[in-house]
Amino acid sequence: MINEQPFAVSFDMDGVVADNISYHFDAWRQFVWQIWLSSE
Repeated sequence: MINEQPFAVSFDMDGVVADNISYHFDAWRQFVWQIWLSSE
């Protein structure tokens, strides 16, 4: 049985003019790392 709280993330990319996919990749990686650390 899973007793975890539901969790969702949404990013609004409307209006993004620059190609900054590398920034978003790094931001997601840091975000997931922080979530993983806080779950321990």
